[in-house]
Amino acid sequence: MEKIKCSGVGILFIVMAFGACKTVEPKPEVRFLRQADRQDWKAEIDSGEVGFYGQRTKKLIGLDVAPHTKGYPIIVPMMSMSTSCSDYLSKKGPQVTTLEFLVDKKGTPSQFYVLKSAGPCDTDAASAVKQTDIIPGKENHMYKAALVHMRVRFTYMQGK
Repeated sequence: MEKIKCSGVGILFIVMAFGACKTVEPKPEVRFLRQADRQDWKAEIDSGEVGFYGQRTKKLIGLDVAPHTKGYPIIVPMMSMSTSCSDYLSKKGPQVTTLEFLVDKKGTPSQFYVLKSAGPCDTDAASAVKQTDIIPGKENHMYKAALVHMRVRFTYMQGK
């Protein structure tokens, strides 16, 4: 899949979830869960086995510290835009995707589910999260798995 650089004259790509752009290697494959395969996390969150972090609302349940990227209070994925996402944005305008995923005690994200879709841009957002070095959430100074809801805004602007 062809990549579009996020710098220079021409195309400007903005991610409103504190994302940044860089040239990257081929993206890791991301498989999204289907509704039928999506786990109900309520029991694990209520029991304290798993924490919850809503990045947009800054809501923490069962965590003292949210999963984050070093140097930031939140997860900051380094984004690259696929041609299919770029084409989609040029036709549809700005889009927002909201992803749900689990960050385990080692900081590895998995079990991706799309809560709100931005078409082919969903895969770009999830791939960027998978490539991010995430510091897991903590409770009482101990790493803890956390379910994360993360909103990413995609904007495409054609340079003059």
